[in-house]
Amino acid sequence: MLHVLEDAKAGELVVPQDLLESSTRRLANMVPAEAELWCEPDYIVERGEVAEKILDVAKNRKADLIVLGTILVIQKQEMIRVLYAERTLSERFIKHMLSRNIQVEEDLIDQLFKSSEKRLARTLLLLAHYGKQDKPEKMVPDVSQEMLAETIGTTRSRVNFFMNKFRKQGFIEYGGKLRGLRINKSLLSVVLQD
Repeated sequence: MLHVLEDAKAGELVVPQDLLESSTRRLANMVPAEAELWCEPDYIVERGEVAEKILDVAKNRKADLIVLGTILVIQKQEMIRVLYAERTLSERFIKHMLSRNIQVEEDLIDQLFKSSEKRLARTLLLLAHYGKQDKPEKMVPDVSQEMLAETIGTTRSRVNFFMNKFRKQGFIEYGGKLRGLRINKSLLSVVLQD
C-alpha cells in the first residue's frame, strides 16, 4: 500500500517525520489480518507529487496493477451527525459493523471451544469463500503454514500435521503441479462433525 504526502508548498510547514511514521502505521491498520493469508502487504509512505510517486513506486516494484483510492478521516462527532442524517449510509455502516462483530464472535468461540483441526478447516473454507452467496473458489493462492498457524492460534507443526491429514483424506490438494491450494467441499465434514 502506498500513501503519498504532497510536498509542502512555499510558506507551508514541512511534513514532520512522525507524520510519515504514523501514516505507515495507519496504512498497516487498514489491512485486515486475514489479508496476510494470501499476500504480503507492504506499506510505503512517500513525499512528493502524487502521480509521479505512484508511477515511480509501480515501476521500481514492477507492479502489474495499480488501484487508486482515497481515505477519508471523519471525526467521531461528524460521523455521528452523518449517520443520523444519511439513512442509506447508516444502514450500510450498521450492516458492516454487525457482520464484523459476528465474525469476531465466531472467531472467539472457535478459539475457546473448537480444536485446532476444526479451526484450520474453517479457516481454509473461509479462504475459499464457502458459505458466501457467490460461488466458492476451489483454488486459493498458496498460503504459508506459519501464517495459518498464527491465524488459528497453534503451532506450524500442528498445521503441517492437519494439512497432511486433510490431503490424505482428499479434503485438500496441494504441491506437485498445483499452483496454490485446492479445497474440496468435503472439508465441511471436519467442521460439522461433533
